[in-house]
Amino acid sequence: MRRTTRPPAPPPCSGASSPVPATRRRPSTRSCSPAAWASALPGDGRPDPRELGFASLRHARSQTPQVVLDLQVFAADDGLHLSADHVVQLVEPALARRLVEGVARRLVSLVDARRGPSRAPADELTRTVTEAWRAALGTEQVDPTTGFFAAGGDSLRATRCIRELHDRGLGQAGLRMLLASTDLAGFVELLRRAGAGQDGGHRTPPPLPDRADRPVTPDPGEARAAGAAGATSSEPAEGTPFPLTEVQTAYLVGRTGAYSDGGLGCTGYVEFDLDLAGLGIGDLRDQGERAAVMDRLTQAWDRVCAAHPMLRAVIGSDGTQSVRPGMQVPMQIELDPDDERGERLRRELSARQYQIDSDRPMMDIVARITDEGVVVHLSIDLLITDYTGIRSLLHDLDRALDHPDERIAPPSLSFAAYQRLRQARAATSGARAERERDLAWWRERMTRAPEPLRLAAPLERPEEGAVSRRRSHHLPGPAWEAFTAACTEHALTPSSVLLALLGAVGRRYGSQEESLVTVTAVQREQLAPDMARIVGDFTTAVLARVRCTHHLLEDARATQQEIFDALEHGSVSGLEASRMIGARDGDGARRARTVPVVFTSTVGASPLPGPRRLRVRPGSGISATPQVLLDVQITPAGDGVTVDWDSRVGGFDERLLDEAFADYCAAVDALCTGDRWPDGPALPQRAPQPVERVGRGSARLEGSVVLQADADPEAVALIDGSERLTRGELVQRANALATSLLHGGLGVGSPVMVRLGPGAGQIVAELGVLLAGGCFVPIDPQWPPARTAEISAALA
Repeated sequence: MRRTTRPPAPPPCSGASSPVPATRRRPSTRSCSPAAWASALPGDGRPDPRELGFASLRHARSQTPQVVLDLQVFAADDGLHLSADHVVQLVEPALARRLVEGVARRLVSLVDARRGPSRAPADELTRTVTEAWRAALGTEQVDPTTGFFAAGGDSLRATRCIRELHDRGLGQAGLRMLLASTDLAGFVELLRRAGAGQDGGHRTPPPLPDRADRPVTPDPGEARAAGAAGATSSEPAEGTPFPLTEVQTAYLVGRTGAYSDGGLGCTGYVEFDLDLAGLGIGDLRDQGERAAVMDRLTQAWDRVCAAHPMLRAVIGSDGTQSVRPGMQVPMQIELDPDDERGERLRRELSARQYQIDSDRPMMDIVARITDEGVVVHLSIDLLITDYTGIRSLLHDLDRALDHPDERIAPPSLSFAAYQRLRQARAATSGARAERERDLAWWRERMTRAPEPLRLAAPLERPEEGAVSRRRSHHLPGPAWEAFTAACTEHALTPSSVLLALLGAVGRRYGSQEESLVTVTAVQREQLAPDMARIVGDFTTAVLARVRCTHHLLEDARATQQEIFDALEHGSVSGLEASRMIGARDGDGARRARTVPVVFTSTVGASPLPGPRRLRVRPGSGISATPQVLLDVQITPAGDGVTVDWDSRVGGFDERLLDEAFADYCAAVDALCTGDRWPDGPALPQRAPQPVERVGRGSARLEGSVVLQADADPEAVALIDGSERLTRGELVQRANALATSLLHGGLGVGSPVMVRLGPGAGQIVAELGVLLAGGCFVPIDPQWPPARTAEISAALA
């Protein structure tokens, strides 16, 4: 693009107002026709209505060799003029026209933005998009020049924004449009091209149920007036069973031990220090003050329980859930516990497994009151709520402590009512069609799916009820701010960068250039204005492939595209997609392949402010999930975040996890320095570990292979192209070869040349020689015959 101070002289061959581009032969061996489109912006910055339609034509005198499109901006007394000189055989006139028109509109939007945010958007579509962006980003500072990700957008906010646009009738809006546009004006332009307000072949959101079936949403005043009978006609009566979600069902099946790596519930545990400032509580060494704290805590918690019926949920073995009327969910108080009791309580609650079909609540909350202060222990089965629901409980408990005489109003919609509305939407023809499209997309995608990410081979199958271990690293506010600013600079979400780093860990410690990871997401459709307050499990999961090409920025962009593509086809969950992987194995069994590594980011998951009085004790949290060996969690902590790796004891090797976590955190810290990110390897280089010299033992290589095959004969041992060998099959083939060698007279320690290229056959042969008591000598098949003969003679 060039900028000049005055317009070129009018061409002698045509008038400036000619609406049809004239052509002229370029001095070349072939006929090329230069043409131009132009527009003008008068001095006030508004487009000239006579020229916005591009009836004005100007010929460019420049015919630069090898230039097929030349954008020019020049200033004149009447304002700015834009022109595009182009070769019509290579650049269609319509394309050049749209290009100049787009630049003109963008300049107008820039002028509007500089005149102040109070200026109304130009049309209804822009107004609708602006409102949706403001709601998703949580800021009023949105104008046509705002970039969604530059303003703090991430995958959660992007999903929220697209759902809002769908609910407003813009069914063609998609997550990929957000990635493809640099600012709001560009996003609006993409919507226009897609046919805003029309189906146009794009997915249309399923309609909401009729208004008569939708929940009535009282304001806080109405909720208080309604009292205990405040449930609307859309609310199922307490005790009415309703189905589990897909993720809840997976948690329920996983706790039974029916699948490998199962045998435990999905639980979370965390501790808080309670800030008593401003509550009128004195010295806790005084028994009266302790009694006051105890009353304040128990009464506040009782009001929170009354507002959230899922705390009284009973999960049935028949795949349903219901709210048990009259169930008590008390806060337990412990006075004067010593440090040993505190440790014992921590061990008990962090490993507690809750029972289904039980009259006992599926959570515990305990307050320990000592002379030094109050510590609150929370243990909960995540069958009944997700992270956002826990955040809602803590927010309400905070408020109940500060306002002891105020009733905590329940959310305007219960989890049971929400599920009923979701089922109604899923039954519509639009939702069914969308699901069929998504199923086809995932089936095709899973035929090319890489292996799930694994950090080397697990040592052994975790025992049922085995505990988890947490590795934790805190990023303070300034470091996290620098990290997110750098992400914004590269138009990346923090989650995509952190996931790309996980892919690099998989490459270093699992030797996988590309692998599958389960990414959890929150699926709270805006069916009520206070969705973030509802306690319940709204978790869903998507499968995303992460790669490591040793170019961090490229890998992060690819990962970001992966996540958005998966979310765009979110009517099929990651659980369903994982079953499609198992279906393609061709071994006669539809055996889903588990994805044992999960990535969970709760940054921005809840619009509710963090609790002010309940402050998380660093390093106190832990979680466990069936069939998950490693859960990588990014959790808000004050102004910063905490990076946690929760691993299943007995899963991946503990020493390997220590090294991998150290590398991961070092890479994250390096990206928080504020320096420009290099587009090179994501993980820091490490010096080789010194080899520990040990005395010679009696164990042999082939013995370990046989033991592993006996322990799990169905586990995959070798992948050679399309061929897969289980441990049992590998040992069986090697034994057959060993028997043949022994029958041929092979003696103990005798050498055997193995002249095979890399692959399953080579490994079977080498193992067979070892099982027969011999020693193998690898020979490259590409070696000259003379060299092979020389080695053979030496062995003889």
